[in-house]
Amino acid sequence: ASFAAAREELLLSLLEHVSSVCALCAQTSAGMWRRNGNAMVSQVLNYATLPLCVRLRDLDLVLIQWISTHLHPDLVLSSLLVHFGLLPWAMLAAKLKNGRYASAPLHLRHEIVDSEDSSKYLKLCEEFLLLLIQLVTELPPPPGDEAAVHNLRREVIHRLAVQASSHSELVSACELVRDGKRLGARWLPSILADVATSRVAAASNSASAPKVAKYELRSEVMREYDPEFYHTALQPKTLRVPAATEPTPCVCAPPPPHAAFASARALLFSPIVVAIVRSSLGDGATELLRLRAIHLLTLQAHCLHTALDEQLRSAFISKLLDETQIVDSIARAANEDADTAVAAAAAAAVAGARSGDGACATAVNSESG
Repeated sequence: ASFAAAREELLLSLLEHVSSVCALCAQTSAGMWRRNGNAMVSQVLNYATLPLCVRLRDLDLVLIQWISTHLHPDLVLSSLLVHFGLLPWAMLAAKLKNGRYASAPLHLRHEIVDSEDSSKYLKLCEEFLLLLIQLVTELPPPPGDEAAVHNLRREVIHRLAVQASSHSELVSACELVRDGKRLGARWLPSILADVATSRVAAASNSASAPKVAKYELRSEVMREYDPEFYHTALQPKTLRVPAATEPTPCVCAPPPPHAAFASARALLFSPIVVAIVRSSLGDGATELLRLRAIHLLTLQAHCLHTALDEQLRSAFISKLLDETQIVDSIARAANEDADTAVAAAAAAAVAGARSGDGACATAVNSESG
């Protein structure tokens, strides 16, 4: 027992530092810490974007994922929520009573948040969902070239989804994958033949600029695009997604993880996450917050059949049913309020009509008199 307690304390101490770093990055992205000038923004840019994120943010994600395989998901989520300053949100969305989670409706603009800070609070919620999506999606791959080639294909697709790229630019993207130089030399031509088309364009706007081949992503491959891919450049993206002729998930299934990290996806099925997702789809949420909540719902659907723990799977389904009942009760309450408002308006209209008739009758009687 003492060894287990010491082990848990060590893991939580490791999680403490990395949670603080992720929270500070999210707060800066949400518009906080502006009194420090552009220094904080520049640090976050270097930390969370290419090329330095491979040696900074990505390693922090791996550490959280590894800790998640050894701690209960609720402990990991609680640490992150505390550092993000979002624990009241989670506790309202899934109140802990007698050791069990009982859901309660939540309006995101809670009284603990000042009105002038509500937009930043919602942005922090968006950043937290983004971190959660990346934690359960971008897990270390299994050993072997097959998984590495699959990740190489993902890097190429997301690089081309942002903008057309030359062959040399795509070769640099290969270096983001384990043993990418060797795999790129062998597999990049076949990947490009499968996902891209080539066209010759000028290297710059100058008339004397040499012509270079640029690769553009095929429109049908855009279904493999992940809007929250962690190596996507922070710039506007023009997505050419073909019209769907049948129901299509908003994001494809995440890549298979290394067996040692597979249990980290238990974060998806925590009662806290289920309640937060339901809350993020409610009134007061931003469009981006709703999109990321739907993204998490889709990941839950993709990963449910691969959940390692049958008890975890059944608890998740039970919690999901509870949240569905909450949504139904909120909808019924809203309909009842609407019906009450309509009935009150109708009663007021009838009363007004009756009073109007009485006034007319009085006027007629006075004229006849």
